[in-house]
Amino acid sequence: MSAATDGRSRALARCVALVLVLAAGLVVTVTTSSAGAQSRAGFFGVGGWSYPDSSQAAQLSNAGLQLVRGSLSWGTIQTDPDPTSRNWSDPDRLADEAAAHHFNIVFNLNGCAVWACGAVYTPPTGTELVNYEAFVQAAVERYDPASSFWAGQSYVPTVSWQIWNEVNGGYFWPDPTPAAYATFLSEISTTIRAIDPNAMIVLSGLDQLPGERTGMALVPFLRGLYRQPEFSSSFNVIAVQGYAPDPSNSVGILDKTRRVMLQNGDTTHPIWVTEMGWATSGPASAFTVSPAMQKRYLVKTWDTMYACRRRWDLQHVLWYSLQDFTGVEPGQPNYWGFNDGLLARSGAPKPAYAPFLRFLGSGPEPGDAHSCKLKGGMTVPGS
Repeated sequence: MSAATDGRSRALARCVALVLVLAAGLVVTVTTSSAGAQSRAGFFGVGGWSYPDSSQAAQLSNAGLQLVRGSLSWGTIQTDPDPTSRNWSDPDRLADEAAAHHFNIVFNLNGCAVWACGAVYTPPTGTELVNYEAFVQAAVERYDPASSFWAGQSYVPTVSWQIWNEVNGGYFWPDPTPAAYATFLSEISTTIRAIDPNAMIVLSGLDQLPGERTGMALVPFLRGLYRQPEFSSSFNVIAVQGYAPDPSNSVGILDKTRRVMLQNGDTTHPIWVTEMGWATSGPASAFTVSPAMQKRYLVKTWDTMYACRRRWDLQHVLWYSLQDFTGVEPGQPNYWGFNDGLLARSGAPKPAYAPFLRFLGSGPEPGDAHSCKLKGGMTVPGS
């Protein structure tokens, strides 16, 4: 969840981040084809504060959803130093739903264990990094396509791995630098590929603007990553967060990203938008709109992103979140991101839910691959 321009306090960010560790989410299908060649099926998806329950998974699958992005945090799975204490029941449930309802998974590896690092959102180093890599290895071994976990399943989901969350924003990774993240990315991707050489490695979703004073904006951070010699071979997919005050600015994040990529000679990596959305209630922010406006913004942004997908080699776009956050405690500060669901806390659909389902499925075409109305058409200006 982006904290780029909403001006929330550092204390509120800490509250939200702690909730995120315990949360999980949803997404869209994993493919390796270029964006220009892929159909709308599997292009759009959703993330959330929790994994979908069985009823939600069935409904979304019937509508055409093909991928789910979920948080996979070390400290949530393993609450003490004993590796035999790992409890995989929650991600196992997501995996079982994926097999039953034929969608794929992106696990977001998004935090350290407090018992190891002293805080959730701090990168593991030294002995902690060794232990963290052991956790990642166990996770990949468990959900590898050849794992016995999938024995007897008629459908074996593809599982992709996103390395950290909003690493440049300054909160999830304090005092971020491109060099430090590139080294971490290389080490974790090496761990994953030692088990599954064909694994899809997804870059941390990058914020357009930092949410903390020590963070870095997307453009200079991405430029810095390309200056790291190990960077380009350490991942398969560039990921960004699409949070912005309006559709035009959300789409503009893709232009900024692709321009940096092309200026660095990168024509091979596709882009995924792993989070985006607008809230319908909660405190005033750049991302808080009316329910009717949330619907209009979803349709406008997704029409443009699909119609112009070849402009950026864009493969997937994910709304965050499926449902408003249901775990708010009495007296807990509200936050716009708690209210950006397509479903209300009660589970009732908001106006944006119906067009969201249409984008997932095979109904009327929401956009035309040959009618990109952005300046430059399928070419990013200034690239």
